[in-house]
Amino acid sequence: PLFQRNAASLHALTPTEKNLASGLVIRIRTAKKRDSFARIAGRSPIPNYPERLLRLINNKYPKGEPAPGEKIKVIH
Repeated sequence: PLFQRNAASLHALTPTEKNLASGLVIRIRTAKKRDSFARIAGRSPIPNYPERLLRLINNKYPKGEPAPGEKIKVIH
């Protein structure tokens, strides 16, 4: 009975539920002349401390910045 009740509660995801279920993706891109981790963090979906996290995953923590032409990881 418990299993059947749980199975009966399953449904297809709504568009809102699909958005909540999608994860973040790390992409690699080339840093541009005016790029800084603060600027990139301003467009990031990371909710807490995005600038710090970007520096950390790019081995630039605590104060480094990307150099133009350098490959960097960004989170989308």
